[in-house]
Amino acid sequence: MENVVDRYRHMAIREDEEEINLDEGELEGVPAEEVATGFPVIGQVLMDRKVRFSELKDQMLTLWRPGKGMSVKEIGGKRYVFSFNHRFDMKRVLDGGLWQYGRSLVLLKEIMPDDIPHKIVLNEAEFWVQVHNVPYSLVNLGTVRRVGSFLGEFVKYDDNQKKEKLEPYMRVKILMKMDKSLKKETNLKKDGKSFWVDFKYERLSTFCFSCGLVGHSDYFSPLNYEKDWFWKKDMDPLLEQLAG
Repeated sequence: MENVVDRYRHMAIREDEEEINLDEGELEGVPAEEVATGFPVIGQVLMDRKVRFSELKDQMLTLWRPGKGMSVKEIGGKRYVFSFNHRFDMKRVLDGGLWQYGRSLVLLKEIMPDDIPHKIVLNEAEFWVQVHNVPYSLVNLGTVRRVGSFLGEFVKYDDNQKKEKLEPYMRVKILMKMDKSLKKETNLKKDGKSFWVDFKYERLSTFCFSCGLVGHSDYFSPLNYEKDWFWKKDMDPLLEQLAG
């Protein structure tokens, strides 16, 4: 039987059916709670189990403590619209870095007036990453930019490290796609010499040892059905290294 959607595609449309002009008068009789107001943010929880809506709402309210309040609506696919009553609360949450529901990352993005919430793409997040074992001669902005671009998209360098105290690592903020694997280390080459540097991701949420993706543990990795992946005790140091 022909799909209903396909049948609608073949319908003839008259000119007088092509548009609705919402500027020709007010939307009268619409309850206030149904009018889009406030400062909305869409969020998606990256986890491999069911999200309890009431639990998520309570936890986010506790973490964010919006001074002027907020409302939360579920739209499916572990996605939610958080509507703040004041711009300051929204901006503070968006600028606050990585947020988690339990140990699972919550991706956030401001909803613009012309956006369709169900179609907004949420597939990236900003991480602070520590770069360890960098030789003194390579501790500079040029190095950290190259490393940031290797890990994802370079956002900025923590220049507070330049002041008074020499930290044992460089610190860089990156924008990372969630369909890309975490990187544990890389080899820096300069003047014919090689230096291995290690990465530690700050505030790292649940991730997979097998595929390196954020959002599920190795027990739920698709790779378990392709190869013989088994949990091993000697994998513990990997967690210690990646999670700063």
